[in-house]
Amino acid sequence: MDKEEELKILFESDDEVFFSISAVGDQITFISKSCKKLFGYEDKAFYDNSNLLSLLIHPDFQETFNIGNLLLATKDITTSEFQIINSNGDEKWVRCNTKPLLDSNGNPTHLEGVIKNISQIKRIELDFENKIKELNFYIYRMTHDLRGPISSALGLVYIAKREVKEEPLITYLNKIEESNKKLDSILFNLIEVIRTLKSTVITKELINFKTIINEILSGFEHSPKRKGINIEVKDNSKIEYYSDKKLMNSILLNLIHNSINYHDKSTNASISIEISELNSNLYINVSDNGAGISDDIKSKVYDMFYRGNEDSKGSGLGLYIVKNAVEKLGGKIELISNLGQGTTFNITLPIIQ
Repeated sequence: MDKEEELKILFESDDEVFFSISAVGDQITFISKSCKKLFGYEDKAFYDNSNLLSLLIHPDFQETFNIGNLLLATKDITTSEFQIINSNGDEKWVRCNTKPLLDSNGNPTHLEGVIKNISQIKRIELDFENKIKELNFYIYRMTHDLRGPISSALGLVYIAKREVKEEPLITYLNKIEESNKKLDSILFNLIEVIRTLKSTVITKELINFKTIINEILSGFEHSPKRKGINIEVKDNSKIEYYSDKKLMNSILLNLIHNSINYHDKSTNASISIEISELNSNLYINVSDNGAGISDDIKSKVYDMFYRGNEDSKGSGLGLYIVKNAVEKLGGKIELISNLGQGTTFNITLPIIQ
């Protein structure tokens, strides 16, 4: 089989439509015959009407397939996904790869590309997303329903501890209380995970970092683990920062919770929380002089349900929540830590006006 026959077979593929558009007048200079199956029009229709291809792009995606912009693309290959409407009015999802051809002076002469029907893939993706949403909703409802009986059990334990004084009943009640609190914490974090993952729309409101941090710290006021820890809060930002308050609260709550939970009891424990801004970015730095994290587990700390050691009483969800919340806000997180020398989490978030 010679090269010409190979190219003919390639261009007449039913699954893909090859095309070439001139930079002068956006005239279609070539389109493979497979356009009939995808668009419902013979190739002659595209040669006769240079605007036909653009007219078949769904109105919501007209800017996605902008020939002028694609001709000026600096990338070698531009990939985009959008919907088309064929001659029967059927909507189809396609993936389009384009590349501008340049003359000796670097000016575009043609836009060459291939369009592939990905409607079936999109249907599978959509079905999968719907199943995930149903599962998340079920878990969300289940965790809410479970927290009710746990709260009741903790209330009964509280009453029993006030009335019972003899051992070993007090010991048993303390263990029941500890187990229920741990389970309640796991369920609370599961709710936070689902809430974070479900956050597709970012609600922007003015963030008062000092208020959020003070509210979080007040929640640890009577915790034995909070005693003896020096906590310093610095808000050096000089701008009004708008972001999703719930996601921001999740980030700060879990980082502060981690620092308090894993502080080194043998040292003068300290936690530093600093907010600053520079070059259109907001920075959140949470540092402690606690136990630190060894190099061999640093890559795992953001995994769901991962706990650094068997003695850890956490749910293994805190840093997973933090990382997902940061990414939802378009930011990134950095971990700096050495075993026995404390831990610092540096978060960078874009300042969006």
